[in-house]
Amino acid sequence: MKSLDDFIVKSKKKPWRAEGVEWREVRLGDKNYFYIETGATPETSVKEYWENGIIKWATPKDLGKNNGKYLFDTDRKITEAGLNSCSTTLIPKGSILISTRAPIGHIALLGDEMCFNQGCKGIIIKTNQILSEFIYYVLLTKVELMKILGSGPTFEELSKNKLGTVEIPLPFRNGKPDLETQKKIVEYIETNFSRIDKILEKKKKQLEQLDELWESVLEQAFKPKKREEWREVKLTEAVEILDKYRIPVKKEDRKSGPYPYCGANGIIDFVDGYTHDGEFLLLAEDGGFFGKGELTAYIMKGKFWANNHVHVLKAKPNISLRYLYYFSIFYDFTPHLRGATRPKLSQTGMKRIKIPIPFHNNLPDIEKQKEIANYLDSVYEKIKVLKEKIQNQITQLEEMKESILDEVFNHKAK
Repeated sequence: MKSLDDFIVKSKKKPWRAEGVEWREVRLGDKNYFYIETGATPETSVKEYWENGIIKWATPKDLGKNNGKYLFDTDRKITEAGLNSCSTTLIPKGSILISTRAPIGHIALLGDEMCFNQGCKGIIIKTNQILSEFIYYVLLTKVELMKILGSGPTFEELSKNKLGTVEIPLPFRNGKPDLETQKKIVEYIETNFSRIDKILEKKKKQLEQLDELWESVLEQAFKPKKREEWREVKLTEAVEILDKYRIPVKKEDRKSGPYPYCGANGIIDFVDGYTHDGEFLLLAEDGGFFGKGELTAYIMKGKFWANNHVHVLKAKPNISLRYLYYFSIFYDFTPHLRGATRPKLSQTGMKRIKIPIPFHNNLPDIEKQKEIANYLDSVYEKIKVLKEKIQNQITQLEEMKESILDEVFNHKAK
């Protein structure tokens, strides 16, 4: 991986070191330059406030899933009546929106005017001598500080007053904010970010391609080859379901110990007792990640405790547990789920699942199953190594972007 110096545009003159420029710290609460707006939510039970609404209404969720610098649209819209019914404020395009609750620190420039809920704060820039893009990049360096400033009994929230204490480094010339220096700094940042982002895009595409390759490998693994005999077998014919031994225990009632406490998505605690001993396939009942190619199962060996959110399956004779595991992470369980808000795979649903099994001499071919599982082990390990390498490169590239911002905005401390 190249170093930061290999990526950044070489420039003898750093724009933040321009002659005649004086750097000052200006608080976001300084009303000479900024105004902080708070948000609100119209009454959700009143259709008039929401039905056929066209006014964009942002939430932390909109900010969280926004991949770019600008936020152009929102999942939900409100009506004029909804806007007038509460204290949310329509702020102009070019303003900055920050999530200040659940979680703190998602930031975006508004690509259009919009209002927002109480989980966000909007920063309106009051002078044309301050560039909104400049403030956006400064605020990216203040996320950890904003998280520290957050407080609250049930969840952390950054208040308007606390946000107002955040100091922004601004270049001044002749006693006024220096717009030209801000523009040059933004150009410097975006030129270098663009170079890094092009590589990031390629790396993320490589991760997608590896995921697609793995799904293709799994799909081919469960297709019979020429002259092979395969049969579809009900899941309940391949495994023994040991759910009756599961025991849920509330977190406050668990006693710490050496045995894994298992739930829908893996080990969630260690306790002083166990419900099962042996080698089992654990399959999410509810609260799991369901869908083709997603994690739905894991293998546990030895002593462990299973709660009521995970099915415990024991392979019957001539059935490979690892073969079942790989089939489980490939298989699409969604047609067998029930429940709109919290999808659940019941035992009734499991009885409808059929598994392709290789047979030999009228019996499940355990050796063929092991061969397939061994092959998938090998491919998975190779793909895992490649993905970890690419993910490390992505992390380094993201850190390079942080280093550029640090170089620009923390230059006085160096």
